[in-house]
Amino acid sequence: MGGKPKSRDGQLRGEGWLRQFSIEEPRLSEFVNLYKSLGMEVHLEPMTPSESPEECQACFLSQCDKYKTIYTRPKRQG
Repeated sequence: MGGKPKSRDGQLRGEGWLRQFSIEEPRLSEFVNLYKSLGMEVHLEPMTPSESPEECQACFLSQCDKYKTIYTRPKRQG
């Protein structure tokens, strides 16, 4: 089946995950808790430089390990 490999975002979307946004602590934990309180599953991925606005890339590159992208999906039954 060759073809172009899916990006990580594409793989997650194929599993039903919806990309929300990228953020750092302390707001990251607040949003994770909020989504969970709404009955959602939450998955975090490291933010990639291509996701940061051009004017923010210098800051992002110096602190890239702090930022995470939040993905959510409805909880699966069973």
